[in-house]
Amino acid sequence: MKRLCLILCLFIGMSVYPAIASEILSVRRLNVGNGLSYNTATCCLQDSYGFIWIGTENGLNRYDGYNNRIYRSNSNHKYSLGNSHIKTLAELNQELWIGTENGIYIYRHTSDDFSHFDVPTQFGVIISSEIRKIVKTRNGLMWIATIGQGLFIYNPQTGTMKQDCVRNSFINDICEDEDGRIYVLSRQKGLMIYDEEGNRKPADPSLTEFTEGSGINFLQCIGGNLWFNQGNKLFCYQKLLGNTEVYGTSEKRLGTILCLVKYREKSLLVGTDKGIFALQLPQSTFEEINLPTGFLNIKQPHINDLMCDNEGNIWIMTNYNGVEIINNQLKRFEAYSIPATNTHTEADRKEVRAFYEDPQKNIWLGTSEGLWIFDPATKKFSEYPFENMPKHRLDICSLLPNKEELWIGTYKEGIYRLNIHTGKWKNYRYSQQMPHTIPSNDVLSLYQGHNGTIYVGTSIGLCRYRAETDNFLPIIQVGAMTAVTDILEDSQQHLWIATSNSGVFRMTTPKTGGTIWKHYKKVNQDSTSIISNSITNLFEDKNNQIWFGTNESGICHFSEANGHFSDLLPDNSTPLNGNMACAIRQDRYGDLWISSNNGIYRVSPNNQKRIRQFTINDGLQSNQFLPKASLLSSDHKLYFGGINGFNILTPEDIKNNPHIPPVYIMEIDFPHINSQERNDNIGKALYTQKEIRLPYEYNTFSLRFAALSYEDPSNNQYSYRLKGVDKKWITNNSNHLASYTHLPPGEYEFQVKGANNDGVWNEQTTSLRIVITPPYWLSTPAYIAYVLLFLLIIGYVTYRWRLHIKRKYNQMMEEFRTTQEKEIYKQKINFFINLVHEIRTPLSLICLPLEKLRDEKTEDHGRHLSLIEKNVNYLLEITNQLLDFQKIENKQMKLNLKRHNVKTIINDLAEQFKDAASLKNLKLIVNLPAHDVEGMIDSDIVRKIIVNLMSNALKYATSTIELTLEETPGQITIHVDNDGPEIPEGQEEKIFQIFYQLPDHKKQMPGTGIGLAFSKSLAKTHQGTLSAQNLPTGGCSFTLSLPLEKSTTETVEQAFMEKEESVADMNLPEEKRQTVLIVEDNIELQNEIREALGQWYKVYTANNGKEALEKLEMNDTTDVIVSDVMMPEMDGIEMCRHIKTNLAYSHIPVILLTAKTNLESKTEGMENGAEVYMEKPFSIRQLHSQIENLLKLRMAFHDLMLQSAGTAHQPPLSEYILSECDINFMKEVDATLTKNLDEESFSVDHLADAMNMSRTNFYRKVKTLTGMAPNVYIKNFRLNQAAELLAQNMRINEVMLRVGFIAPSYFAKCFKAKFGKLPKEYQNTLGKQE
Repeated sequence: MKRLCLILCLFIGMSVYPAIASEILSVRRLNVGNGLSYNTATCCLQDSYGFIWIGTENGLNRYDGYNNRIYRSNSNHKYSLGNSHIKTLAELNQELWIGTENGIYIYRHTSDDFSHFDVPTQFGVIISSEIRKIVKTRNGLMWIATIGQGLFIYNPQTGTMKQDCVRNSFINDICEDEDGRIYVLSRQKGLMIYDEEGNRKPADPSLTEFTEGSGINFLQCIGGNLWFNQGNKLFCYQKLLGNTEVYGTSEKRLGTILCLVKYREKSLLVGTDKGIFALQLPQSTFEEINLPTGFLNIKQPHINDLMCDNEGNIWIMTNYNGVEIINNQLKRFEAYSIPATNTHTEADRKEVRAFYEDPQKNIWLGTSEGLWIFDPATKKFSEYPFENMPKHRLDICSLLPNKEELWIGTYKEGIYRLNIHTGKWKNYRYSQQMPHTIPSNDVLSLYQGHNGTIYVGTSIGLCRYRAETDNFLPIIQVGAMTAVTDILEDSQQHLWIATSNSGVFRMTTPKTGGTIWKHYKKVNQDSTSIISNSITNLFEDKNNQIWFGTNESGICHFSEANGHFSDLLPDNSTPLNGNMACAIRQDRYGDLWISSNNGIYRVSPNNQKRIRQFTINDGLQSNQFLPKASLLSSDHKLYFGGINGFNILTPEDIKNNPHIPPVYIMEIDFPHINSQERNDNIGKALYTQKEIRLPYEYNTFSLRFAALSYEDPSNNQYSYRLKGVDKKWITNNSNHLASYTHLPPGEYEFQVKGANNDGVWNEQTTSLRIVITPPYWLSTPAYIAYVLLFLLIIGYVTYRWRLHIKRKYNQMMEEFRTTQEKEIYKQKINFFINLVHEIRTPLSLICLPLEKLRDEKTEDHGRHLSLIEKNVNYLLEITNQLLDFQKIENKQMKLNLKRHNVKTIINDLAEQFKDAASLKNLKLIVNLPAHDVEGMIDSDIVRKIIVNLMSNALKYATSTIELTLEETPGQITIHVDNDGPEIPEGQEEKIFQIFYQLPDHKKQMPGTGIGLAFSKSLAKTHQGTLSAQNLPTGGCSFTLSLPLEKSTTETVEQAFMEKEESVADMNLPEEKRQTVLIVEDNIELQNEIREALGQWYKVYTANNGKEALEKLEMNDTTDVIVSDVMMPEMDGIEMCRHIKTNLAYSHIPVILLTAKTNLESKTEGMENGAEVYMEKPFSIRQLHSQIENLLKLRMAFHDLMLQSAGTAHQPPLSEYILSECDINFMKEVDATLTKNLDEESFSVDHLADAMNMSRTNFYRKVKTLTGMAPNVYIKNFRLNQAAELLAQNMRINEVMLRVGFIAPSYFAKCFKAKFGKLPKEYQNTLGKQE
């Protein structure tokens, strides 16, 4: 009995706060700062499209969750809003009715403009006064309340209007109940009742007694009941029961009631002139709702109107505070703050840091302002009174129940050991004078193990309570200066200790006795270590898995099997990363709930990628929560403490927003184009259109779209694509814009889908067809004009052409023969020019041996005579062919047809070529029929054809030549096959043209160039054919077909006048000083020149231009190059161009030898850098003289450079150096030396670096060009400059420094060595000469 009395006395002494703790709501604001036209909002409506329309005292606003479109009165615009002071809004057939101070205006979405509603009554009266309310009733009639003109009823179907203004011209409000009765509030007559057709009905007597007189501000029908007010009293007329309930309060804070709206199942929101209140219907109590302080610091503003949208969000129209939006609390986070006390106001922040649930299901709260008790059933708070409690309130950090006691850890005041029933307490503090106290007065954590041991974590270490001595023993394994943030004993009885900067410790007590400690810390580059050393809290889930909340890296868990730590997700990419995980709890469904410094997260263990974040917009006390401040209550509710109170959540109550938002394409924006120009081009509202056409100059644009869900618009989601541009859907979670640039003309379709803030998608695609018209020059009329113009031009040209044909026909016929003759003449000239080249080479091979024989300088007479004979026979063969050509051209070649055995002829020819084939290691195969083949043929012509074909095969075959004779009815066929290169496709006929050369053919062989063409002509003369084709196995085959019988001798009159395109048979290529490089493809001529020049120079050779360039790379001492022009692989002209453009050997003079004597060929050679151009045949003495002249010119240039390098009177380099590359090189060298003349340290290495050359290449180049080593050239350049400066009477010391000398003695020595005089003597000598 005594104990019961003590408990009763204790609770009587408690400070009880009977008022229900106010719920913290998620409130957003729309005002002038974020787009509203004016901060005094008067009315609000959500239309059938889903847009929110807000009327203000200065304009109408259309809000889509992101942007606000403002409409105001504009006297310059015929179809603008007529008055900007909006009083009420209504909708009829997707048209918005706007009531203003001077009448009604109707907005049409399709045209995006307004029209004045001026339908008259039967007496000609139109509405022109202030509109207070517009209501559309169920039967489609529009009821209009006005101030001064009474009540109007408009029938849209008939277009008629009637007026009721007898003794009730001032109408304040209108509403309709579920039965179709219309309630009208009149200032003069009070409440009036009409039926749905507009006929007046008598009022219910039980209602009349409350509605007579003035003082009623509004009417509202909710759930079949009529609500109205008188002053601060709220009345509910229940028609079915026939009675009226009164809700009121004597508190003046309620103010005059102006409007209301259904809020939740059993509550209403009531708007007054002193703020907004929640009427709890079961309790008949008003609960004040605190809105954020707004404009002019008005905390509870005047409420003008309330509106609930399709998602349950409440829109509050206020005076001066704009529009307040209370989100529908689908998330059901109950948020509570500690009530204000006498010593602390509501503005003081009261942090909730610890929770404890007692057996009576009361929740004990450890806060920054003492110990509080919260009753979840009544939602009431009470502050726990300590016996002999100090004046200040405890700053509590942790709570630990222990039987009838409650251990309280505090900041700065140690531990309070409280007896809950008696209120008596004992304080444990740190003391330097007493042993075995707690390490610090900042107690961060308290925990009781399975054996009853109480562990205390402080800011500087860990200790345990020793009950038998009532003191504390330190646990040194954790460290003396380590802040212990949390303690947990897991299901395996392992004790985990979390620290603020040293990771986590684990104490294991084996059955054998003693303890085993293990320390886990973060190790860089080790993904299996703990993710942070700063641990905020510990938690063990239902699967006995330990979770660790960290200060900056989210959460991780520990695997007992392998001793590894793992992140929440393998790729470490959760929204928790970078945030503090304050507390971890698990609900009965297995989901983890984690409070953080950025809201609360829910993690599903079955699908850890499905992480849901909740923020202050979902009803949280704030986004900032506190470490370890959490509790799972006995009724499965979760408590989380934060800086502004605490949240209670029931997992079952966490619901998604089910609203499927409509999605509209709102606007299209063009860069550098203002809104007026855009509206002129687009016209009506974009969201009402299915197609827009854009001119070509508007092909860069941005489309803005909106999903009309207002619970949390910033988290709405979108997916869009532009068909024809985007290959797949683009998901956009943060932006509601899509931009495209420089689209080509054509048709496109923009598609967009949207979802609300909880990811509920509207699967219906919103589409807009976009047609970008082509520019005027690509338009259909332009194409028509182009076609007409083209036809006109064609007609005119045709007409003029016919006239021209008529005038020129006769002239052309006369000139035709002349043109043919000129063409034939030109072909003949080209033919002989190429033929001359073939003659000059053998002539050279005749002249050179003759010259040696005449000079009697050789003893090998036989070899030279054999060479002369061979080339004379070659010339004779060419001459005979020319004579045959003449006969064919003059139509004088006659066939000497006799009967011959063709097999014998072919066999004889095969024997002739057998040795030649063996010399070239070629296999000659002859295929002859077993029987004789006789026919009437000209054996000479046949032999010439076969010889030419066999000679051609010998040139190109690589291993095998096959000669075949076949007899077919009426003709004989001879095949000459070789395994050489194939004939390129399309060239089978061209190879028979005179001097035709295969393009890019690598294996060019010397020849007359007329063999195949001549053979083709001879075959035609013999009435046969000659053709060529590639063999399937590689190589090519030439086939000669001749008629088998010929009885008469006939004169062949076939002119060789087909296209004689002059192309060299197989063009030849070319290439260098005391060492001379001979570049010649004719081996015999090459050997003759090498032998002849060998008595004067060191000679080496190359067979073509490409080989010559390769040898130049290996031989850096070449002085002169003697080269033929026409060679295989690379000709002499191309080789010369490569040499003269390569700085490494552009200084080497080139002599070109050629049989081409025309001016163009000589000009081409000289333009490509050749110093001398000699014609074939040539004399060895002449060639020797040219080489000597070039070398002497080089030596003269060396002497000149020695004397004048670096002086102003230096001669033009182009007189001595023909290569532009060398001229530029020497100019750059001299310019670099001049720039660095005064730098004594400027050396050869510096100069080579400046020229971007290696020292070796630079040395060789300068030595060759100037005859001096680079260091000698530099010194010579400096001394020549010094001489010029001395001639200008400059002081010797100054001259010495300017030309890069430091020591006067060395300067004088060098100067005397060059000029024979000391600098002073040299200057005096110049002075006397003047």
